[in-house]
Amino acid sequence: MGFLLVPISVIFYLLASGSLGFIFCSVIILLALFLVFGVRWLTATSASVLVSLAIFFLFERLLAVPLPRGFLESIV
Repeated sequence: MGFLLVPISVIFYLLASGSLGFIFCSVIILLALFLVFGVRWLTATSASVLVSLAIFFLFERLLAVPLPRGFLESIV
């Protein structure tokens, strides 16, 4: 099951990132991958949120590469 989750995650990101945004989609994807591969719930949740925010701010602020913001458009 784990090996199928990666292509499913890519398809989910392509379909949902426009409306949900990068941060929300990446948290969902990372959380699912971490949990399927046996990472504890608290560690998986913390890592998913922190990694998603770090990637977002790295690309948006430092590299000036726009990422989909979705429903967070007015907040971020």
